Amino acid sequence: MTPSLTYLLSTGLFVGGLAVVALMLLRYRDRLQAKFGTQSAVKSIVQVTPQARLALVELEGMTVLCALGRDGITAMEIVTRPQEHAL
Repeated sequence: MTPSLTYLLSTGLFVGGLAVVALMLLRYRDRLQAKFGTQSAVKSIVQVTPQARLALVELEGMTVLCALGRDGITAMEIVTRPQEHAL
């Protein structure tokens, strides 16, 4: 085989494999998240400046205030919910 044909076949197999993996992840996303994922929800996002935002996120029983900017994501404040005691 010529090198260009080998290159085309290997590229096609690689792209096809990625497509199959992406379709499988989309199909079984809910099951995977239920088994391995964490329960989180973004409650609100506020634009502070054109380059910075604040996000309020609930994550596994905690509320986290995050700063989103050019430098990445920083947790500014973490508040845990108090444990409810059974009587």
